[in-house]
Amino acid sequence: MMITSLDLSNNVNLEVLYAENLIFLETLNLKNENNAILTVELSCGYEGEPCELTELTCVTVDNAAAATSNRPPYSNWYIAADFIYSEDCSLGVSSFEDQGFYIQQNPVGEKLGLVSKTFSGKTTFKIFNSEGRLLSIQDLLFEEQVSLDVSNLSNGMYFLNLSDENGNVAVKKFIKE
Repeated sequence: MMITSLDLSNNVNLEVLYAENLIFLETLNLKNENNAILTVELSCGYEGEPCELTELTCVTVDNAAAATSNRPPYSNWYIAADFIYSEDCSLGVSSFEDQGFYIQQNPVGEKLGLVSKTFSGKTTFKIFNSEGRLLSIQDLLFEEQVSLDVSNLSNGMYFLNLSDENGNVAVKKFIKE
């Protein structure tokens, strides 16, 4: 049996997570509001053989900023993967290219123009910063194109998460200049 997802968010008393050879692991949720007591070690391969959990791209944690900057308790964690920490890893569920969705101009200025033949109807737009913090939510009617006001955002990288009433979900990075 291949383990592709591990959700330990309901285990508030978890103190140690040690696992080897979860080479198919894609998602790991450790956001349990008690990361302060948790030690994590995820490795792969045989003893002495370097390797990486190549499918794991994001680990959900209580404090993405502390984890990213390797501050305690995250400084004691070891995960053999090239991934990001986030407080909401649902940011990476799909690519726009696969769904015929694109940002008209990236980097963006005051307005974020979006075009899609896939998304339609009532659509929820969520903007997250690079640490995975939710900055805004807007519900709009989407008919092939829409424009979002992003003038209040500082310059930097952001993630746009879209979900429509038909169950379509997409995420795309954008740069605000």
